Amino acid sequence: MATYVELRSAANDANLLNMTDSALMIAALNLLKVPDPGPPVDDVKWAAAVLQNPRTHARQTLRFALADNKDIPLGDRDTPGTILGSTDDQIQAKVDIVVPHLVVAHNA
Repeated sequence: MATYVELRSAANDANLLNMTDSALMIAALNLLKVPDPGPPVDDVKWAAAVLQNPRTHARQTLRFALADNKDIPLGDRDTPGTILGSTDDQIQAKVDIVVPHLVVAHNA
């Protein structure tokens, strides 16, 4: 389990932030790819906000995902199954889990 100080430190990790940034753009694109009649308006508003300021949203998303995964140890980049050792697919999965909550919060 990561401590609160470790979670805050991980939120500033350049690799995690870059991975989250990329995963967030993929998640936003996937929300917009809904076939006719198209995506819900709230999804479009959130995706547009992400596209306008991706880094700010990546920081918010990373913090949200870290909080949601607080029971995972911080570890290091060489240790699979830890926060810092997360793969691209693991980051994408974590981002995909929190995106619906971020959409709701953005449109509240």
